[in-house]
Amino acid sequence: MLPKIEFNKNKVSTINCFKDQEVIDAVHKKGLPKAYLPKVEETYGKVIFPITAGDYPYSFASIALSMDGKMAYPNRPEGVLVAKSNTLNENGALTDFYVLNFLRAYADVVINGTKTLVSEPNMWMTVYDDDLIAERHEYLGKRRGAPL
Repeated sequence: MLPKIEFNKNKVSTINCFKDQEVIDAVHKKGLPKAYLPKVEETYGKVIFPITAGDYPYSFASIALSMDGKMAYPNRPEGVLVAKSNTLNENGALTDFYVLNFLRAYADVVINGTKTLVSEPNMWMTVYDDDLIAERHEYLGKRRGAPL
């Protein structure tokens, strides 16, 4: 059985620093109006990915960097270390991991670089939240509980 984490909606809500609603609306119009995850809308905002023209996929990323834009721990390459070291926001690491999870819930495939595979050999490429898995099936029509 894969590991599970419950992401409490009160602990993983975010505040946007900048939001261009006109651009967001334009992107949403290019997608399916009901193809979004309600839990994500409640905690982060509505995320609807556009339908691509033809058979070409698109990619998106979740990148966490230190305050100065560099990886803060060159001798410890694990990706979670920057988020775990957030002393100003006790839920910062959980929220960062939640965003990564809901992006996985939207994804068909997850691609990792070789450095990530070397530095985190025990990483699970799964969606850890049962709510997101259920919504992935119901609202996005995904058959599998996690991306490939």
